[in-house]
Amino acid sequence: MMAREEGSSSGRPLVRATGGALLFGDDVHRNEVALSIRQPWVELILSGRKTIEVRTWRTKHRGRLWLHAGRRIETSACALYGVRTSDFVLGAIVGSVEVFDCIEFNGETWSALQPAHLNTVPFDRSYFGWVLRGPKRVQPVACKGALGLMKIAAEMFGPRGPHVF
Repeated sequence: MMAREEGSSSGRPLVRATGGALLFGDDVHRNEVALSIRQPWVELILSGRKTIEVRTWRTKHRGRLWLHAGRRIETSACALYGVRTSDFVLGAIVGSVEVFDCIEFNGETWSALQPAHLNTVPFDRSYFGWVLRGPKRVQPVACKGALGLMKIAAEMFGPRGPHVF
């Protein structure tokens, strides 16, 4: 799927996929949201090994969240969790998950929930855990990532939606 960037009055680029489906922007119809996450974290979420995504910001979003595999790989995390980098898809929507809660960590919950969030850094500031369930892989759809929650149009997957496997 090819994409081209267009300007917007808000200064945020609008990206349209071939065929005119709007991927990002404020005027998306039938939109859903995606989060760009580096590998191997996306793979660990899709395999069910990581059930809490750690962010420095809270989300009110509940429901389906599309997972965008960013273009960067954290090789130290790959080694730590035994994930092969040769299997990664980068720069694409690769699956979805349901966000059903968001918690604020403290020192005690950070340690207690480490097997779910998999982060090895010490608790040293305010972190939020997006609690996830029901990961589903989809046939990858190439698109550019963005910071924060990014809006995507359902049309980017075609008339029948994403091919889930």
